Amino acid sequence: MSPRVDFFNKEEFSSIFKDLRSGYFGRSFPDQSDSPLEIPERGGTVFCVATGNQPVRITNEVSKYEMQPGMYGAIQTPAKIEGGRFWYIFVEGYECLNGIGGPLEQTGRLRYIDGCTDSLILPPVLKGDPCLNLLYFPPSTEQTFHTHPSCRIGLVVSGRGICHEKSGETILEEGLAFYLPKDAIHRFETKKESLRVIAFHPDSDFGPEHDFHPMINKTIVDGTSARLIESIRTSS
Repeated sequence: MSPRVDFFNKEEFSSIFKDLRSGYFGRSFPDQSDSPLEIPERGGTVFCVATGNQPVRITNEVSKYEMQPGMYGAIQTPAKIEGGRFWYIFVEGYECLNGIGGPLEQTGRLRYIDGCTDSLILPPVLKGDPCLNLLYFPPSTEQTFHTHPSCRIGLVVSGRGICHEKSGETILEEGLAFYLPKDAIHRFETKKESLRVIAFHPDSDFGPEHDFHPMINKTIVDGTSARLIESIRTSS
């Protein structure tokens, strides 16, 4: 039997997850809150998207960023998030490169399936690391039923659509969050409106590797890439 997708309403919530990595995720509901979210665990990462109408501030021991509405970021923990409404995911045991980006674009940069597009907005630092994506579903999309080999944690940021499972369907509207277990059979559909979804992946099969990245690939010694010259490559 296919695992069921868990959906979370538009109000404040918090939930844990366990997969290839573990942590917790949730949402701050007020547009302006006097109570910051503090994440005390050391050696992790918090991914964050500013989803309201007010700026969101994310800080840790070495960095401080202000994200305008629609921007996103990742910061090492311990960390604090405060200000406007936001959606977040804390990942244990993964140390990101601190930074912010955005705002979110209206469509994805990469071709996906069934007319959909995707942007890798916070890519893996190394192959295998977590990543954050923006998915765009144009109007009149009927996705093929499919699964993923690891969980997906998502948030509808704009538009309207339908998530179909073998057991039924759920209306997707702005502000709805979801937890998609690994191997859950599902597909997304849109009618007259487009749909944009933020999707967190706890892993990746794409990204730089110590012996395969642009700096080492394009370092040439006597006509040969340094990645092919083991004697000069930096060892672990």
